Amino acid sequence: MTEIAGGARVAARDLTALDERARGLSLGWPIALTAAVLYGSLLPFDIDWTAYQASNGFGLFELTLREGPREDILTNILVYTPIGLAFVLCGGTGTLARWSRVPFAVLVGVVVSLVAETLQAGIAGRVASWTDVALNTLGTITGAVLGATLYGARHGATRWARRELSERPFTTMASILTFGLFLYNLVPFDFITDTAGLHTSFGRARWDLTAVRPSDFGNAPYGLMIGQLGGAAWFAALGYLLALAAGESGQDRFSAAGSAIKHGFILASLAEFMQLFTASHRFDLAVIVLRTLAVIFGAWCAVFLVVGRGDSSWRQRPGLAIPTVLLLLLAVFQVLARLLSSFDPTLWSVEGVDLAHVRWVPFERLWHWPMAKAVSDILSVLLTYGTLALTLAIILRRVRAGLVWVIAGAVVTLVALGVEVLQCCSVSGTPDLTGPALAVIAVIGSSSLCRPILAAFPVPLPAPSRSTPDAVIR
Repeated sequence: MTEIAGGARVAARDLTALDERARGLSLGWPIALTAAVLYGSLLPFDIDWTAYQASNGFGLFELTLREGPREDILTNILVYTPIGLAFVLCGGTGTLARWSRVPFAVLVGVVVSLVAETLQAGIAGRVASWTDVALNTLGTITGAVLGATLYGARHGATRWARRELSERPFTTMASILTFGLFLYNLVPFDFITDTAGLHTSFGRARWDLTAVRPSDFGNAPYGLMIGQLGGAAWFAALGYLLALAAGESGQDRFSAAGSAIKHGFILASLAEFMQLFTASHRFDLAVIVLRTLAVIFGAWCAVFLVVGRGDSSWRQRPGLAIPTVLLLLLAVFQVLARLLSSFDPTLWSVEGVDLAHVRWVPFERLWHWPMAKAVSDILSVLLTYGTLALTLAIILRRVRAGLVWVIAGAVVTLVALGVEVLQCCSVSGTPDLTGPALAVIAVIGSSSLCRPILAAFPVPLPAPSRSTPDAVIR
């Protein structure tokens, strides 16, 4: 009977998974993405309705073709790609169903682009044109075709990731973090292509190990130090995972520590040396030393807290390899790093708080920045708050699943609001609601994307008591 019941449960799970695959994305995804694109297209919302009088109230008649910079072309294509992707994946996910929705997705992209460009004709800071409509349409077509052709590959990659996380969780996460850290340290990928630029990059590099690092005016005097410690914390986590991955493959604790330190040092050196060939980064030898020390610290924690234990139960139950105390320290560090990086005691003035300087429209400040800088800032904030949300979710994994992300989201949002309050009390700060909005997006994204990771770290079950009857144990 027990085997029959277990088989029924497995079959029910398989049917549920098939049903979820058949449904695809919910309608909320394309609606939310469309609203987000319109929101970004109409920033800063200073529409002059009198500008439409020359075209009898319809600014579309005033649009012309224009040549734009490469960055503008890339932005117009990439922004509309998610719309086509989401509309194709909304509903039934069969091959015929996906391709039948491609024309509708393209039509939606065209309509949204026409509405956005029409309204942009009345915004002084925006330049509307038929070129943008064509590029937006191209982006929608790209997303729709990708959604129709790569859906099976996405499911294959998801199944592979879940299988690897269930069989080798620490090796998989160490590989993902290694790849992510390497890419993140090269964003926005503005590689130098001329000899003069290389000479400039090598000349401004910091080849010494001087501890003093100047900070720009308006930033906290220790803001750069907090940033360096934040980067080192990622490498400490990498060292921890690398040591556990080596122990997962059967190595002893000294071999595991040596393997983790070697791989961590290679990544820290390679990522930093690659910055010599980018225009927006500066090579700093002290960063390699700091991150290598962080890898050594992370590997030491893994070796003496987990791998060096007499039993190997953590290999079967990965949740035992993540002590709650370490997670709590990690969460506290993330919160303090985020708050302290925004606090400057030399420019603190509670009496000078002026709510009139608060930008109440989220993402308005990013609109004034180049795309590379805006994307880099968004990724940094999303990673920071997403990691904090995931850390809190793992700590609270004993709580009911639906309540875990509510608590994590509340804490992350409060931290984001606290950062803006500190900016509001700073003379040079420019508070806005971009950070809190990105914090909410990070929590939603973490709850959707990090479920396989949470599934790999279930609640550690207590060992059964010896007095428990065998029948109850079975």
